[in-house]
Amino acid sequence: LVQSRTDYNSILQCQTPTWQVGNSNGPTIYLIDHEKIEKESDGIHKQQDFNKLLKHEMMHSYTSFYSNFVCTPSWLFEGISVCFAQQFRTEAGFNKVKILNSMTQFDGDFYGESGNFVKYLYEKYGKDRIMEMIKYSSKMKDCKSLKKIFYEIYPEEIGKL
Repeated sequence: LVQSRTDYNSILQCQTPTWQVGNSNGPTIYLIDHEKIEKESDGIHKQQDFNKLLKHEMMHSYTSFYSNFVCTPSWLFEGISVCFAQQFRTEAGFNKVKILNSMTQFDGDFYGESGNFVKYLYEKYGKDRIMEMIKYSSKMKDCKSLKKIFYEIYPEEIGKL
């Protein structure tokens, strides 16, 4: 647990945005202390958010290990973490075309849309296909290879979303 934003920035060796209160690097997780999280995030996160934030970062650690530390496309890994931690923002919806044309963050509610899309995939097709996506993420070098792998794992009817 990190005691202050200053310490957190020092550990990560950069100036972090106020909303960011957690980070995982392989098996190591850094989180601003739950008693200080509200102050250090300018009120964006509340003390009661801490367990969800911890679950989110734990899932990052797990998925990075399972993917041999290849964490692209970003929407998949953030979406899995949002989904597992139940940090949904249903008003975000999702845009499949935008998501599948992105290897990194995209404009809009990146975390909300990523979480909602992964939740949709999980509820409709189950966890095994998501695990396949993680397993083959190292082969996703660009949007073209991402889509090729995605449509090999998921049926064509998903194109009707």
